[in-house]
Amino acid sequence: MPDVQSETQALIKAILHSDEYTAYQRLGNLMAQDDSVRSRVNQYRRETFDLYNRIDLENPGQALEHIRHQFADVLEKTDVRDYLAAEQALITLMKEVFDSIGGAVDFNLDCLKE
Repeated sequence: MPDVQSETQALIKAILHSDEYTAYQRLGNLMAQDDSVRSRVNQYRRETFDLYNRIDLENPGQALEHIRHQFADVLEKTDVRDYLAAEQALITLMKEVFDSIGGAVDFNLDCLKE
């Protein structure tokens, strides 16, 4: 177990020093300087997150376009677009890490099929 914990700490350190994470942090700090922009960006993130987690939508593309239109005032800002792109890059990195670990560990999840 100590080896796993040590390697976990090494993985955390690697993530915290990755280009994806440092860009996300740097751009997030820019967002924090303007409370109104930060608030609007967080509102946009919350609404798109909710949209992506809904399964009852007939036309999710139209719903997403509606949300983008609602938040056009902040989405037109380069810093905001860069921040959202950095967030997506970090999400992709984390998903790849989770998928790699989950794919390599053989868990019996038959209980989910029944």
